[in-house]
Amino acid sequence: MMKLHLSILILCLLVSVTGLQCSPRNGGKAIEPAEAAKMLRYAHSAIRDNKIKRAVELLSELAESGHPEGQMEFGRLYFEGIGVDKDSERGFYWTLMAAQRDYPAAQSLLGSLYETGQGVGQNDKQSHIWYLKAAEHGELEAQYKAGRNFLEGKGVEPDTEAALKWLFQAADKNHDLAQLAYGRELLKTDANIKAGWSWIDRAIGQDNGDAMMLLARSFEEGTHGKKLDIIKARQYYKQAAEVGHPEGQLKFGEMLRDGIGGPEDHISAYMWFTRAGEIARLPLKRLEKMMSQKNIRQALHRLNEAAHR
Repeated sequence: MMKLHLSILILCLLVSVTGLQCSPRNGGKAIEPAEAAKMLRYAHSAIRDNKIKRAVELLSELAESGHPEGQMEFGRLYFEGIGVDKDSERGFYWTLMAAQRDYPAAQSLLGSLYETGQGVGQNDKQSHIWYLKAAEHGELEAQYKAGRNFLEGKGVEPDTEAALKWLFQAADKNHDLAQLAYGRELLKTDANIKAGWSWIDRAIGQDNGDAMMLLARSFEEGTHGKKLDIIKARQYYKQAAEVGHPEGQLKFGEMLRDGIGGPEDHISAYMWFTRAGEIARLPLKRLEKMMSQKNIRQALHRLNEAAHR
């Protein structure tokens, strides 16, 4: 197995900041595109067939030759410990090699590695730089992350105009988190409220629980251009609960417990509080004191049935 010397890793960390390029190691010869594509297919097939040694050989050869997709995939082997010892620094090294060859998927992954500190020191500024490079190449997740960073000032000075540009590009490609973030920003201006809700509705259509919660709260409070409507608030809290949003499960449970916006139902409230977990621990304890042991057993029975569907 190849040895990754610390001096090489340090050099590549330096060039990631300065913009210089690292060359393939060991004088790896370039592989013709058609042959490289065939090797990638064989490598993926080998992994599926549990022929891990062969996959490592193929991806190693591609990586050493300077093939960017091969480099990124070889790096993944190190991140996941497939056929090689798990080593996040080596995974980072090969991802960096691919990213510096303008491979957008690797650039986006590199942004994530810098964001989380996997295989390299956590660095929001470097994370944003690589997300932005990938975004400019059309990478969907990177476009969302670049927009989010501009919005929050994460690794870059806040820039609402740039944030909206990138969030729109991701939202328009059906990225639900971008649709929600873009819609939220539009809600801040009265003239854009209708457009804002149209984007949030698209996120709801993709089962985005946070988008459902925003709509539910707006109906509950009569804000963001929505008229006060407790029945609709309960409806959207229920939707959020059903897609697994813990706060939605808590809020819907409270409405069931207290009969707000619809019938009172302690058994169902008990079920939703239980599903919500730690955030509903105290409401669940209080509810238990209001219920008979028979009703608690019934709620637990329903939970058990639902878990086995």
